[in-house]
Amino acid sequence: MDYITLGRTGLKVSKVGLGCGGFSRLGQSYGASEESSINVVRSAIDIGINYIDTATSYKTEPIVGKALKGTNREEVVVSSKFGIKPLIEGEVKAEEWVPQCVEASLERLQMDYIDVYHVHGVKEPDADVVHEKVIPQLLKAKEQGKIRFLAYSEAFGSDTSHEMFKAYADKDDFDVAMVGFNLINPSARRTVFPNLLEKKVGTEIMFAIRNALYQPALFRKIIDELESEGKIDSAIFEGQDPVIYFFGNDDSDTMAEIAYRYAAYEPGADILLSGTGKVEHLKKNVNWILHGPLDESVKSRFDAVLEEIESVSGN
Repeated sequence: MDYITLGRTGLKVSKVGLGCGGFSRLGQSYGASEESSINVVRSAIDIGINYIDTATSYKTEPIVGKALKGTNREEVVVSSKFGIKPLIEGEVKAEEWVPQCVEASLERLQMDYIDVYHVHGVKEPDADVVHEKVIPQLLKAKEQGKIRFLAYSEAFGSDTSHEMFKAYADKDDFDVAMVGFNLINPSARRTVFPNLLEKKVGTEIMFAIRNALYQPALFRKIIDELESEGKIDSAIFEGQDPVIYFFGNDDSDTMAEIAYRYAAYEPGADILLSGTGKVEHLKKNVNWILHGPLDESVKSRFDAVLEEIESVSGN
């Protein structure tokens, strides 16, 4: 496993983080047993992953807590998240809601503190509310030793052009950010990473692989849509199947490996999150990522066509 320093937190973390959400949620989304999901977390630690990312909405905090029982807590970095929809909609007050969320996460995780605690899925109109009302409450929790570092994540599935990060660009509330970035929408390279690098904010990369990045038919569909919208020029393919043009073949594993390696070594990308409910799948993903950066000749094929795209997420 390779390890990096997570921005200004100073935390030494694995280049690959275990994502406990996404489509799989440690296998819980498709009926895996709790024991099986616990085994995925423990296997991740066995292969050198020391960054575990979960969230209240993933409903995997209890599994992470059980999996880490008996381990050296100081050797594992735990990231979790809470949502602010009730606060935004005026149903609750920040001074009540935020402490409740912190305490509930700690109870589900069976831990005394959370290393990295995110405001989950922040949207552009919410930036001022987060800054003015949520941050003071998180700082209190930090002073109490219940969280170590403040973080925020975007809603990349709907905010593919990173409007939230743009709205938050002049603020410096957070130590870590969760960013959507992949080869079919690398717009964070232009609009997010420079600002975060300047502030020394650590990053977790999500959406490195999504449906369109290992399913040839869906990738073709998205490319066709981008062509019809005039966002890319099909002439560059010279009549070739776009999957073959970009990836060399239409094998799902090849697509996935290229997608992971494309995202993992982008300047400004610290931790690449990989989520799964199967140990062998996790090991395969880690091996791909640790192969290192793509050859520039491969990477440039994507960037020449897709570098300006910011309208899709890859889902």
